[in-house]
Amino acid sequence: MDIAGTGEQALALYQANRYDLVLMDLDLPDMTGFEITLKMRTMGTHTPIIALTAHGDFAKQECLAAGMDDFISKPIEIESLNQMIKRWITKAD
Repeated sequence: MDIAGTGEQALALYQANRYDLVLMDLDLPDMTGFEITLKMRTMGTHTPIIALTAHGDFAKQECLAAGMDDFISKPIEIESLNQMIKRWITKAD
């Protein structure tokens, strides 16, 4: 597991490693999660990306349109997040 504090860090980690899943915050200091997702999608792989956001459910369609695979709104219930991660990890296998 790796944690990035900026979009540039996230992209560098994504290029250097293989991940089963990405948890994407929408508000990073240097770019949005939407921008990061679009850049990741142009790199040619399709790692599942789950948006984690306090923006609320109104942002769900925007997240999906940007290439994210799923969405969960803060405050996050751990059991709901665990179930979502299991579902996407299983799909990726």
